[in-house]
Amino acid sequence: MTGAGGCDIPKTLVSKQPDGAQATGAVRAVVAAALSAVAVTTFDLGRGGAGWQRFLPQGQWQLWAFVGCLYGAVFTVVALLLWQLGYRLWRATLLRVLWLASSQRPERRPLRLPRWHLGLLLLLPALLVGVGLYPLTRLALHLFHHRGLLALLVGVAAGGLLPLGMVVALLVQAVLPRGEKRQVVLSHGPLSLYGLGWTLGLLALIGCESLVLLRLLANPRMDAGLRALNLSLWTPLLVLLSLLLGHLVGRMLAMRVGTRWPRLHSPTAVMGLPLLSLLVAVLGLWLGYRQTLQQVDLRAIQSGGLAGLLGLLAWWALPSADWVGRLGRLRWAVLLLPVLGWLVALQLGQAERVRKAVQSELPLGARLLHVIAQLVDLDRDGVASHLAIGGSDCDDFDPEVYPGAFDWPEDGIDQNCNGHDARPTPARPPAAPLPAGLPKRPHIVLITIDALRADHLKSYGYSRRTTPALDALATDPDSVLFASAWAHAPSTRYSVPAILTGRYPSQIAWGSPWSHWPPEVLPQNRLISEILKDSGYHTIAMLPYHYFEPTWGLARGFVDYDYHLQALHSLGGDPSATSGSSARELTDLAEQKLRPILDGEQPIFAWLHYYDPHFRYEPHPPPPGEASFGSTETDLYDGEIRYTDEHIGRLLRLLSQSSAWNRTVVVVTADHGEGLGEHGIPPDRRHGYHLYANQTQVPLIVRVPGLATLRARKRVTSAVGHIDILPTLVQLAGQAPPAEAAGIGLWPLVLGTEVEDRRTVFQEVMYEGPTVRKALVTGRHHFIENLIPDGTRELYDLQRDPGELHDQQGLAGGDEKRLRDELSAWLDDSAVPAGFAQTVAGNLSPQPIAVATKLTARLGSYLTLQGVEVRTPRVRRGQQLEVAVVLRSDKRIPAGYKLFAHLKMAGGPFVNGDHDLLSGLLPPQRLRPGFYVRDVTKLQVPTTLPAGRAQLHIGLYRRSERVEVSGDPQVALATERALAVATIDIE
Repeated sequence: MTGAGGCDIPKTLVSKQPDGAQATGAVRAVVAAALSAVAVTTFDLGRGGAGWQRFLPQGQWQLWAFVGCLYGAVFTVVALLLWQLGYRLWRATLLRVLWLASSQRPERRPLRLPRWHLGLLLLLPALLVGVGLYPLTRLALHLFHHRGLLALLVGVAAGGLLPLGMVVALLVQAVLPRGEKRQVVLSHGPLSLYGLGWTLGLLALIGCESLVLLRLLANPRMDAGLRALNLSLWTPLLVLLSLLLGHLVGRMLAMRVGTRWPRLHSPTAVMGLPLLSLLVAVLGLWLGYRQTLQQVDLRAIQSGGLAGLLGLLAWWALPSADWVGRLGRLRWAVLLLPVLGWLVALQLGQAERVRKAVQSELPLGARLLHVIAQLVDLDRDGVASHLAIGGSDCDDFDPEVYPGAFDWPEDGIDQNCNGHDARPTPARPPAAPLPAGLPKRPHIVLITIDALRADHLKSYGYSRRTTPALDALATDPDSVLFASAWAHAPSTRYSVPAILTGRYPSQIAWGSPWSHWPPEVLPQNRLISEILKDSGYHTIAMLPYHYFEPTWGLARGFVDYDYHLQALHSLGGDPSATSGSSARELTDLAEQKLRPILDGEQPIFAWLHYYDPHFRYEPHPPPPGEASFGSTETDLYDGEIRYTDEHIGRLLRLLSQSSAWNRTVVVVTADHGEGLGEHGIPPDRRHGYHLYANQTQVPLIVRVPGLATLRARKRVTSAVGHIDILPTLVQLAGQAPPAEAAGIGLWPLVLGTEVEDRRTVFQEVMYEGPTVRKALVTGRHHFIENLIPDGTRELYDLQRDPGELHDQQGLAGGDEKRLRDELSAWLDDSAVPAGFAQTVAGNLSPQPIAVATKLTARLGSYLTLQGVEVRTPRVRRGQQLEVAVVLRSDKRIPAGYKLFAHLKMAGGPFVNGDHDLLSGLLPPQRLRPGFYVRDVTKLQVPTTLPAGRAQLHIGLYRRSERVEVSGDPQVALATERALAVATIDIE
């Protein structure tokens, strides 16, 4: 920079002059980070209490050493990188001038900058923040559903992107020519006050971004992509206004008070004032949103913030550089501390119990392990290689081989690393006929209760009288209580579809979570309501939460699908925290709808979902003559249960007083349980994330008229699951369950024809992160495998330890191996769809596959078209066309590509038939080079499609990108990047 009294900015990004300050600063950074790591380790382990004792009952020295070395290695590496970045920026950009000027009197050393440089420093960060915020906002809208927290998170993301944008702008500005004579003065006073003003501008940007996103979220016509786009388009203007506001505030402060206090010119003030303002803002945010933020696990953020603050203080408090110089060559040994810490952590981290203790009780340590695992995921399949701490990928260079992958049946390759090769599941034998004493085609009332854990019912051993109505139902002579009933997943979005389809969550055909939340239950899944409706039942659903809108896909088969009571619960966009009450109103609605039809001849299937026990817990007046449970969180939860039970009791009285009671079946269960702080799980993960008993063991009470006369069991101890409900109920209606349903009817257990405690219930949960957990439950054990990203296992003895306080993994010998083998077999076999062998036979081979009509064309360098078989050259509207193509794989197809199949009319509409190969069994990226595949496109021709000639086009696509095609120009349509494989006459 030129001009009288001005300062020149270096022209290069890297100084060529040797500078001992660089090594000195690096040593200081390492020492400061190491001291911070020791302090944060002590803080985290002290705050964690004794929660890790279920994993490490005999001693904790390994945990202390592991966490200290992990934190030390990561903190020192981060400190070195930040030091190097800051040092290079300081030497090569305007930062050096600003820093040197901070200790000078402004009137003697003004800071001048060419006008267009100043414009660049303003405009470039604004544009970069807008561009960078778009994908982050889309991702946040997909991952989070609490509007307030979502807006705050996106605002903070914008605030974090602004300093990064400024760094990029400084780097660009440093290498640009500076020959312009006209210059502007950048500083008229202490830089510390300008820094304070700019920090306030940054906080203003965070607030503005949050407010704008809240306004966009309030517009129901916008989807996630449109909201993210609008926010990113507004962002540059918001950034400019915030920077201008911050600069004006800093300028005003500098001009008014800058000359009064000389200490404001010191580097300490330059660093301290902005940092202090940030701390005050964080404190204000906590005080203003304390109730909401208390439900979020902030421990990792708190530990990370403490680490940064302590590191800065340690850096500042370390003595002058003389002590580093006295170290001589030993200072290079100090720089090896990160390597030493990593090697020790890598060795100690081989102990699975140590890793589980960290992942359970130390959120910052768990986050660091996950980030490290992603960094060393060599084949990018979501599972860490063995170079990571606890990495479990059995093939670090094949993206199709990892824990949780689809294991191709009977191919001799263990794709999911569990030591088991998948086999097609054999057909289920037909159920034994029901005894004559049970009613034929009875009324069926299914009651599901949200977030009700089994161990908070008196009939399941709870000390409090929370459920007198349900307890009375359990003691009905015709009722049976299942003492070990389990949800297959810990959240409504998975459990309710499992109940209605009789299928495990991973077997359900889901729609895209990007187009609907929760993911749509597609029509390929046959619901119990559809089966009973086709059997002549009058089907009714009464559901009081917005999840159950018909777009979820659960309304199929219901003649009356009523969800208007959702208005009684405030949404807030957060399915884990809603307010409002609907139990009384739901029972009122049930009385209104059921009373007129209970005594009719047509059988009824009614499904009611009671939502009130779901968090956020609200106080209710206790029933007359009973005392309040109290005001703690558990007390309020129990109060919600008692309030819900009170109104379920009204519904049961309506049913029992009807003349149809002797032909009315009642089933009561919960979709999942609820965590109340067990296992170190924070409040924002009460359910939906873990498979422990408190989140997945549910009540199940079944009342069937006539059971008493058959001397049926009153209490069943065998493990049973949600998927067993559908086959149990449809058999009462004289129907067989769908072939794809995985559940087994409960009648053999109820009637005593099946030995107890022989069944196994399987569980699973998958959520963003990515995270995959699988588990199995027997009459005695609960075995949990945390596949991704933890790579750990847990084992609990439910008879001796019902609270799951003591992990027996590694201590149970043969029992654990048997359970693990059984879970591995289920993981593989349950993923194999029905009819798999018939679909694959003759359609996938390393040898050429015969084809009726030979064609030659290529899809990029990946696939070669060998020929086509047009099975329906003519097809009527409303019917299905079938065209088979034979493809040869020449090269591994990258992840994300799918096969598109479009039936196109000349100049008119087209029918979309995009799919994976082999009827959806084989994603293109799993097709091995050298293999041949016959893929059949099946398309239902809409009745609205005009008659005429149409072409079937196929190709490969990923998002908006299509693979280029080559070959015969009659087949390879280069402009459309598609292969025209067949001509069909539409009649």
